[in-house]
Amino acid sequence: LTVCRIEVCRCGSLAARWRLAGGCSLAAARRWRLAGGGSLVAAHPKKNNGIKKMDYIADYSRKADQLLLWLEKETNLRSNYARMLCGAEEGTLLEFISKMISPKHILEIGTFTGYSAICLARGLRDGGRLDALEINDELADLILTAFERANLTHCTNLILGDALEIIPTLDCTYDLVFMDANKRDYI
Repeated sequence: LTVCRIEVCRCGSLAARWRLAGGCSLAAARRWRLAGGGSLVAAHPKKNNGIKKMDYIADYSRKADQLLLWLEKETNLRSNYARMLCGAEEGTLLEFISKMISPKHILEIGTFTGYSAICLARGLRDGGRLDALEINDELADLILTAFERANLTHCTNLILGDALEIIPTLDCTYDLVFMDANKRDYI
């Protein structure tokens, strides 16, 4: 199996920097496809198909529940950037990590429509809190509705604004930080 690797650059672009592995051609590298809400999979077309790995992950992972399916649909209807949505496989992984750590405080930088925040908040210990930072105030109503539908309003705090300005004002020690925003400015 020859799989093309892609690196996330400082600006957050997945395609900005990439390397070819195992003699993968530029044409093969361009055959990247989004699978499962953001998972990037590519394979050399003449060798075993790397998409089979993504299919395997999707087949044996827990499927998104009705709330997350609703949020995915609403995101697609209300946003021009629905491709930024965390998908079922990534959401399951985030929830697993959060449950494994059982954090008291989580900071999410770049909430978008709240999919990953919901997955992370499901792993909070009793009395825990997730602070979700989002710069796009037009998404606030969708995020808050999603938190309400997920019965997480008691443990989630949406903070609107620029994370560069907000983070220094936060008076909390976080057990888990998930940065899914403008990485160029925040690293």
